[in-house]
Amino acid sequence: MVCEFCQQGIVYKVEVNITQEIIEICDECDTVWFQERECIKITNFNQYMSNKKLASRWSEITILEEQ
Repeated sequence: MVCEFCQQGIVYKVEVNITQEIIEICDECDTVWFQERECIKITNFNQYMSNKKLASRWSEITILEEQ
């Protein structure tokens, strides 16, 4: 799926290695979609990882599939 924000990147379903949380991320603009309680949240990769006290590096996630 092409990212709805930047219209350029591919959106991937990924797992955050340490927390094992599943999120979706754009490989171009680093927009992140994740579910919190019953609501889908949108942020950027740096902010998401910073909130988890983790380094914002792609080596910290594992790609599961292209959306």
